[in-house]
Amino acid sequence: MKKAAAFLAILVLFTGKVFSEFDFGFYGKGVFTPIAFSGNDSSVSAATATYANNSRPDVGFTMLGNNDSKTIGMVGDVNFNLSGTAGIGANANIWVAPFNWIKLTLGKFEADEFRGQVGTSDFGSWMLPEGSKDEDAIFNRFKSDVGAHVIVKPLFWLDSKWADLTIAGAVGSNLGGERAFNNIMGWSAEDVYLAGQGAIGYRVPGIGFVRFQFIGNNREVYLEDYPSTGQNGKYRMMSGLSTNSDSDIIQTAVLYDGIENLKIDAGIKVPLKYTTDLPDYIYYHSNYTTPPYQTGSLAGNDNLEIQQPYLLSLGASYTWNNLNALLRADLSFGGKYVHEGVRTITIGRGMGMAASVSYGFLQRFRAGVDLGFNYHQIDSIEVNGKTELIGERKNDQETSEHNDFGFMPWFSMNLGGGSIKTGVAVMLPSSPRYSYDPNHPARSDGWRQTHSGEPLISIPISLTYYF
Repeated sequence: MKKAAAFLAILVLFTGKVFSEFDFGFYGKGVFTPIAFSGNDSSVSAATATYANNSRPDVGFTMLGNNDSKTIGMVGDVNFNLSGTAGIGANANIWVAPFNWIKLTLGKFEADEFRGQVGTSDFGSWMLPEGSKDEDAIFNRFKSDVGAHVIVKPLFWLDSKWADLTIAGAVGSNLGGERAFNNIMGWSAEDVYLAGQGAIGYRVPGIGFVRFQFIGNNREVYLEDYPSTGQNGKYRMMSGLSTNSDSDIIQTAVLYDGIENLKIDAGIKVPLKYTTDLPDYIYYHSNYTTPPYQTGSLAGNDNLEIQQPYLLSLGASYTWNNLNALLRADLSFGGKYVHEGVRTITIGRGMGMAASVSYGFLQRFRAGVDLGFNYHQIDSIEVNGKTELIGERKNDQETSEHNDFGFMPWFSMNLGGGSIKTGVAVMLPSSPRYSYDPNHPARSDGWRQTHSGEPLISIPISLTYYF
């Protein structure tokens, strides 16, 4: 600990000479759940988080630095988890803005200029088995493990409020992120750029923000006699960007914020159909006595046509004096996976709803209630011209149809640089749920039941600090 403190002091002294502006920000979040129960079963979690399964508390700090003219700078997030190790957070990058109309960022980053503006509450994932939707469901942010991100304002030369046009792009690297000349053989720069992310946005004065983007696929490709190994194999076209899907995706969204304290944001995602000879889709919805089957051939000899579901999301939030209200709706439809001559799986339509209303009082306190609803229509499978519903066949132990509801009354207290929040989360799932992990020791076939489908009640206590 003394060595770490000494290093930090030296770092501050050194960077203080290099950067004209240098600052630290500290943040952290964790959740203690003294009790969660369903029927005769119950559990306790001493330190988890609200945002993901198996996540642990975030405890960390952010370093920010830039020169006098703000033409070059850096951002670094460092966090610690319960295993006692330090890691890089959402950002670890250097940026340069030689002119006021262009900015280049290199490293790990999360850039939110285009991201959706309305997300669900932080305890949304405690109310529904399928979790909740964040702002990315409306429009994906730019996000990278290791990548390059550029933002350009092409109409900077116009002295007008109508000149707020933004173009942005991000790209990663060939496999491993090695030196370019070490990764020439067997690769194509075109594949890497086509697997990147590009967006354009325009702010309409007094109305809102319109944006459009393309996120390229980063599917596995099959390279014969790959030069570095001399063997055939499957490889990803790119490493670095973490927004990639297996499909090319076209997204568009419109934000209306022309009225003070009101935001209405709507987005559409259109995954493009593609054909592959790799078995990259596994159907998980039904619990069989054997592991779930793959729609493609393990040998990679068959063609699989994939249409991932289309997504439509709408969010609205409004603040009036001490009252805050939020509404989210998310729809999915049109998913289909065709293994020609073998089987066709049609994914049922899905709908999610979330709402939150809260009121602040006595300056430091806020009380509210969150609601969540999730519906997924039953999926179907067609084999030899015969269509069956998944969840109603002889060996199906779990239905693919879900009709879930949850709610949570809660109370929070602002502590000045932090807050504490607690409530009673009630989850009312329509059916049992299972997860599949081939390495899980619970069962030899890899299936593990996560809950019985009975009502589940938990009392989480969230601690958050930021200073």
